[in-house]
Amino acid sequence: MEAALTIQQKQKEEYSSLPDETALDVVKNKGALLDFEELNNYEFWMAESMLIDNRMQYVINFRPKVILMYALLYGKLYIDRERLSFTRIEMSLDMQNKSKATTAILYKKPLGLRFKPQELSYLVTYKDVDGKTYLNYIRNTIRFKCDWKRKLFSTSYTVASEMVVTDRKEGVLENIPNKEAFSLNQIFYDKVDEYWNPDFWGNYNIIEPTESLEHAMDKLKKQSN
Repeated sequence: MEAALTIQQKQKEEYSSLPDETALDVVKNKGALLDFEELNNYEFWMAESMLIDNRMQYVINFRPKVILMYALLYGKLYIDRERLSFTRIEMSLDMQNKSKATTAILYKKPLGLRFKPQELSYLVTYKDVDGKTYLNYIRNTIRFKCDWKRKLFSTSYTVASEMVVTDRKEGVLENIPNKEAFSLNQIFYDKVDEYWNPDFWGNYNIIEPTESLEHAMDKLKKQSN
């Protein structure tokens, strides 16, 4: 696929309810789902309770109840029955209107390329530390198909990204200077030329697809010490 096909993580507020890459913690950043105005766009109902890490959870399903100019979300909220704090949030973009879903996902594409969204889903988990609940893990998955006009077959793609919190520090926050910060249209990547090298998965900062993110972070932290 040409590099000109760009999947956007940040959405314009007037066209989408999706959180951007800095706001996937929807408990802290309520604008995408949990603020009072946005809550009115959804219906909620209780599902059967379940255990997560040996703790009983309320399970609340939600789905859109209105039709807006942009695609809404559906999913499940998991709330610790004793602490009444969020444990887990699963949410996906409503794909019933493909045009709205495309607007939410796609930033730009080459002329003549047809983009067909299949899935955009998020998983956000939280962890209790000394009686306080903190963001722990985020994963998002995008599935889509692309084909070119005058070509018979389409190609399927899956893009997944993960983030795990490995350390926490409390104190006064300082803003990153603009000259040191990434802008929204910049892409950070690390170029690797020799994927066939048997030592590729060694000390390099690449995580094997079959390795858990938590285990990989522990290993990389030990290497950096």
